[in-house]
Amino acid sequence: TWYGEELSGNRTSIGEEFDPNALAAAHPTLPIPSYVRVTNLSNGRQLVVRVNDRGPFTSGRIIDLTRAAGERLNISNNTRVKVDFISVAPDGTLSGPGTVGTRVAKQSFALPERPNLSAGGMSAPVMSPAAAAITTSPVSDTATDTAASTVSPTANSTPSGGFLGAPQPLRNGVVETSQPTAASTAVPAVATTPAASGNVVVQVGALKDSQRADAWLSSLKSRFNVKGNVTQNNGLYRVQLGPFTSRQQALELQQRLASEAQQQSFITTL
Repeated sequence: TWYGEELSGNRTSIGEEFDPNALAAAHPTLPIPSYVRVTNLSNGRQLVVRVNDRGPFTSGRIIDLTRAAGERLNISNNTRVKVDFISVAPDGTLSGPGTVGTRVAKQSFALPERPNLSAGGMSAPVMSPAAAAITTSPVSDTATDTAASTVSPTANSTPSGGFLGAPQPLRNGVVETSQPTAASTAVPAVATTPAASGNVVVQVGALKDSQRADAWLSSLKSRFNVKGNVTQNNGLYRVQLGPFTSRQQALELQQRLASEAQQQSFITTL
């Protein structure tokens, strides 16, 4: 059968937006996402579609196609079809009917390399002697006769040792105040990634049927010897494995799911 307009804009079992114009399908048991070749037995037309949803849940029906896929195969709700599973290995290699030498293009989400903060390439700015020499002490513009009598300008003053030099004589009527304590320079804190606190889970999918979700979870828990739960949200029952105390543990399980069961998944938090 094929389904379409009534679900447009809704979410599929793996959280993708349903698109009736995509070449996609729903299957009750195959891994999602995965690929199958559908053959219309009445006219011989064939089409490879992507399985990204669960269904149909009606006895005697084995697959639901989107409107676009159904139109290309020229099927109706009672058309007999043949479904051939196409396995996709973690490296993108396909195995199945008509897939010899074929590989799925994989999109990379690699992040840029982190800067090496421990290397000596980043150093604190050093003030040059010329820049330091122009720094003057704060003064008060309060004019007093006493200050005028105590401060005697010298025509030729000789700087003391060091590149900062000696204080320059002040003009009559200007009194130098004491140097204030320099404010300490705040060192910016380096942001660190918070450690996981036991709320990291691996989600393998979401179903509209709670009993099927429980059965799926039970099968995965038994096969991979892990904990898990089914959580309900917006009418979907999400099958999640975990929780784990670190993201690394979740990544290891995700790799096992892909290599041992060809099961796609993603990591999230509770």
